[in-house]
Amino acid sequence: MKVYKTKIENIKTEIEQAIKFGSFQSGNLILLVLNPSEEHVIITQLIAGKFNNTSKLLSEKLVVLSLKDRERDLHNLVSDLVKESKDICYLSRINVLFEESLQADPLKLLQHAAKKKPIIVIWPGDIDSISLNYAKPGLPDHKSYKLNEFQDVQVITTCEQGVSE
Repeated sequence: MKVYKTKIENIKTEIEQAIKFGSFQSGNLILLVLNPSEEHVIITQLIAGKFNNTSKLLSEKLVVLSLKDRERDLHNLVSDLVKESKDICYLSRINVLFEESLQADPLKLLQHAAKKKPIIVIWPGDIDSISLNYAKPGLPDHKSYKLNEFQDVQVITTCEQGVSE
């Protein structure tokens, strides 16, 4: 993962640069790791009206499926969500992807979907100098990804604990 540390007022420029850089990679997944108050600013002001509430949209489709079908169809449902967006797919509230019963690896799922077009995701966790995290260790939905594991993923963070390159 390439990690870029920035300020909230520069986030749009950083996203534009990350999209350009990602166009030369096998996939174009960009994760935004923000403080909660900044997430609200991004969704309502800076990139207003573009973010899809992933949990809401996927839950509406998953609720009618059996557990087995949910696991089987999740990949296609995420791909369809990406296809429905215009040139760039903006996703927020991706927590449903971490649902333990779905047996999914959210980051790999998003990375695969980002092969078709750029995906900008507000990451619902945190970052430190070695890993990207979701939920607290010990919780059933906890995920931790080493920053050096995913080559074609870019992270833009405004968090103090974020690392810069």
